[in-house]
Amino acid sequence: MVREKGIRNIQAMNHGGAARTSFGRVKLTAAIHSSSMPDGSYGGNPCGFVVESSEGNFYYSGDTALTSDMRLIGEQTQLRFAALPIGDFYTMGITDAVRAADLVGVNKIVGVHYDTFPPIQIDRDAAQKTAAAGGKELLLPAIGESIEI
Repeated sequence: MVREKGIRNIQAMNHGGAARTSFGRVKLTAAIHSSSMPDGSYGGNPCGFVVESSEGNFYYSGDTALTSDMRLIGEQTQLRFAALPIGDFYTMGITDAVRAADLVGVNKIVGVHYDTFPPIQIDRDAAQKTAAAGGKELLLPAIGESIEI
């Protein structure tokens, strides 16, 4: 549970809701994917986040497919980068991530949801070429690696 002054439980927020925090503002966005726990129980509503702060704004899409709703995010918030899934199979792949980056208005993509197990292993060189062909910079942090943007 995340607690901030004046906010009881940011995890209880619904799609489209936003909350002010000590570092800025967080808005919950829609995501499209299945939502079940390892035991098969319901995992809640899939979502992503737009995080706004004095250091810059970013979009973390969560596990999702490409959606036309992403255009609204780019129209409402000036973003520095987007964290987008690129593993394909369960989420969007790199081609759709490049399109998503266009929709939200960023040139920098932090790839997420890839290389953790066989169905979502990627060809890093091919992913980099696809991103570059779309005019995007693709950052591919290793599992557990921190990056500074």
